[in-house]
Amino acid sequence: DRAPSMSAQASKLREEDAQCSRPASREARTLVVTRVLEIVRAAGGSELAPSCSLHPRRDRLAAHEAAKRRLNMQHWKCSLCGKAFGTERHLDLHLHRKHADAVTSEATACLGDYCDVLRCPSWVARIRAPAGSEPASMLEEGERPHSCSDTHLARRRDQCRALMHACAFGPVFAELDAEFCDKLTCEYRRSLASGEVLAHPAPAPSHFGYWIMAGLIFIALAVGCCCLCLMGEEDEVDYSGSRLDGEDETGDDSYDGRRYAQVVRGRGGAAGSAAARQRIYMPPRPAE
Repeated sequence: DRAPSMSAQASKLREEDAQCSRPASREARTLVVTRVLEIVRAAGGSELAPSCSLHPRRDRLAAHEAAKRRLNMQHWKCSLCGKAFGTERHLDLHLHRKHADAVTSEATACLGDYCDVLRCPSWVARIRAPAGSEPASMLEEGERPHSCSDTHLARRRDQCRALMHACAFGPVFAELDAEFCDKLTCEYRRSLASGEVLAHPAPAPSHFGYWIMAGLIFIALAVGCCCLCLMGEEDEVDYSGSRLDGEDETGDDSYDGRRYAQVVRGRGGAAGSAAARQRIYMPPRPAE
């Protein structure tokens, strides 16, 4: 059989994208990792629930993306059969036609379908495009900023909340709802289209991290104070009952031994020992 013409291949690619856009799914997949999971972990969660359509196990194109190998700037290779291709798009077509069996039965979600919820770069570019242009014409009627439909976006908000409920619950769901679902309004869409707001502003730092840092600083200060107290007790010398002439009140010379040990402890080392002898030792007085 002859190889299919370029027009036939382009038709196949359009047919494939009509089912699930691979470029849009790649953008959405990146945002799931960099935005969705970031919010989940900042809110105290760890991973998305397996029932979530954004979970990697539910991604219908994840197996195909994992099978791609980039050889250089222009050539790609299919790791499932070893064939090489001149463009990523033709490798996508090959995977779609020849390796459909690589997709598991539970991988039914097309991440590209959530680009309006996740605010994919290509979707943001379309809503910012001038009215009547080709990118703008790819939007549904109710999605276009100049003809935005509150009814359409209200339905989309409900669908978004059902999606996020399947992904998380409690505080994690609340954070996802605020970041993605609450922003499905005509007012926000017009602000996004005009450039007044960013699609993905830098997230605010979590207060949880501040509490951890404050706790570590408190522990470090407490340990430091304890060490200083212990060092002070070791260096302390008891001078109670001492006499200037080096003898105790009973005339017993055992006081010199105690005083010698205390000075050696306080000054330490051989140098301290020699200095202590000079200060402590006193020749015996002649008997009267």
